[in-house]
Amino acid sequence: MGSALLMIVAVASMAAVGFGVWKLVNHQEAGDRDLQRKLDADDARARLARERRIAAHRDEAPTADTAEQAPPDTRD
Repeated sequence: MGSALLMIVAVASMAAVGFGVWKLVNHQEAGDRDLQRKLDADDARARLARERRIAAHRDEAPTADTAEQAPPDTRD
């Protein structure tokens, strides 16, 4: 029984430390405009690459090998 309690306490303390670190990092990142600008630019690059990949796949002429394949996954 003592071993189970020790495991529960260990997991709870790890979760508490993780939550505290997460809140601290979020607080520090909230005021970082340069980081937000970089994240926005990365999102734009990823969106453009995704749109190009989808457009390229649509432009391919179906062949005997690809005619029966499932349509591309277009989830974001």
